[in-house]
Amino acid sequence: MNEYQQEGFLYNIVQVIKDACGEEVFGQKEGVGQTNSPMVGKERDSANGDSSVVGQESSPKGQGGKKKKRKAPGTYYFTLYNVCYKDMLLKDTMQVIFEEVMGRHPDKLEELLSSFSCLEVGDRISKDAVPTAFRSGTVIEINGKRVSIGTSLDSASVFRYIKRLIKLCGEPEGSLIFAEPSK
Repeated sequence: MNEYQQEGFLYNIVQVIKDACGEEVFGQKEGVGQTNSPMVGKERDSANGDSSVVGQESSPKGQGGKKKKRKAPGTYYFTLYNVCYKDMLLKDTMQVIFEEVMGRHPDKLEELLSSFSCLEVGDRISKDAVPTAFRSGTVIEINGKRVSIGTSLDSASVFRYIKRLIKLCGEPEGSLIFAEPSK
């Protein structure tokens, strides 16, 4: 039995989300019994784009020139410190979480700078940046220092960094909860 199958684990997550976002966050789709409503209540939408199908087509190698449509990047729904965020692109998800958590832990700045290759002192965000993580992102100020948060990363790296950030800062369980968006 893994940690997600333990009795009450999912119930507790659902309760935290309901407390933060309201009961209607878990509206039911007829005959399916899964969540289908986007988070409501306190919320923040991503400022960039949506998750609809992009009209761009590609011709992947080995498919004899047949074209298939590519989907735009997915969006994420999460609750951080009891504030709901919805329709967040991956880079925006990382940016919000790093800004909020780092802002609460200025005493951990030096440790975080030495622990993450996506963090550097100074204004490093540039379309030609090396390392490439800094080709998109933001610059924040902590302890009088300008700190660049590079967000040009693959999803596995983003979620690995988020998990490590939460752990290094000693955030309590339930500070950050990801939810499934409506389909």
